Amino acid sequence: MNNKIIFHLDLDAFFAAVEEIKKPSYKNKPLIIGGRTHNSVVSTCNYVARKYGIKSAMPIFQAKILCPQAIILNGDYGLYNSYSKKIFTFIKEKFTNVCEQHSIDECFLDVTNIVKRYKNVLTLAKTIQKAIFNNFKLTVSIGISYNKFLAKMATDLNKPNGITLVSKNNFKDKIWQLPIEKMYFIGKTTAKILQKIGIKIIKDLAQFNNLKLLEHKLGSHWYFIHQNANGIGSDFVNLQLSNPKSLSVSYTLLNKTNDLNELENWLKILCLELSEKLKSHRMCCLNVSLKFKYSIDKFYSKNIKLSEPINSYEEIYKNASMLLNRIFNYQKSFRLLGVGASDLIKIDTFCQQLTIFSQPIKIVKKDHSIQNIIAKINDKLGRNVISIGTKLIKD
Repeated sequence: MNNKIIFHLDLDAFFAAVEEIKKPSYKNKPLIIGGRTHNSVVSTCNYVARKYGIKSAMPIFQAKILCPQAIILNGDYGLYNSYSKKIFTFIKEKFTNVCEQHSIDECFLDVTNIVKRYKNVLTLAKTIQKAIFNNFKLTVSIGISYNKFLAKMATDLNKPNGITLVSKNNFKDKIWQLPIEKMYFIGKTTAKILQKIGIKIIKDLAQFNNLKLLEHKLGSHWYFIHQNANGIGSDFVNLQLSNPKSLSVSYTLLNKTNDLNELENWLKILCLELSEKLKSHRMCCLNVSLKFKYSIDKFYSKNIKLSEPINSYEEIYKNASMLLNRIFNYQKSFRLLGVGASDLIKIDTFCQQLTIFSQPIKIVKKDHSIQNIIAKINDKLGRNVISIGTKLIKD
């Protein structure tokens, strides 16, 4: 495979797998993470539960019909966040710092300059899988390709604990026959739009000739999506991302709900994702907002200004939950929920002013600038001979 070698790592059924570590008696039993009320939905589930047809975003009552004996947990999101931090730190220290965290349980690695230490790319992938399992008792699926899009697509072809290589020679055989709704960046709504103009599988999109119609249907992202379908995409693993003015995450509920417990569970997941985004950008915020949508098409938002900058999951969730409880009305059902951060501050550009009476501001800092330098040196040397000194000190 020419050019760069990109790995996409996806921790298998991550939330459920962590719960099984926490309580081993859950293993080999159908396990669901989600709200416990009738109107709640499945956040995720283990592979035992998936054999019964249970999947993410399914209403809990439907999951109970499919598998009455399933164990249902609200989820320990602080614990999931802790595991995520430890695992991705381990990957950077053990293998390569050229790592871009994509979500709480996914990352991209550029292994182009370290694969020479191993027999081949498959040996490296198996080594990473073994190391993560030996240290954290978690399995991970790995997609391998020459760009991030195909690496991400490859991961989903062989889960759990699988390894899939998609090359320039075989990507058409492996990717083109997949339904269009299975394509990364294509949601259910976009898939329906494409299906109406005859695009049923990814091959149809790749070979679609009416580019003006495609642009009309997909908007400004049409070219990017069309290129991806033809195996063309970015191979840049971004250690230090751009400086956005605001960051947000949102989720459209499969079924509208007025269940506060269900909304709180989704809010926890969204706040975890937003916290990771802030940390990846080495930023904190002075404004937290809640975005929501009822059954009608109009969006609403509420925000709270903060006296101190934050980027931790706990602080973001505390403020977002406060906003949710302020606006919650049992007579109105939610279709969409989102959380955002604005008034962003680069961690390196401000000094914390403390007085004798003030408390320290809790900000989690990722030193990507140092990691960038270390990554370049280690990659040239072909092995990780340099690491961050403070990480050699045991707590």
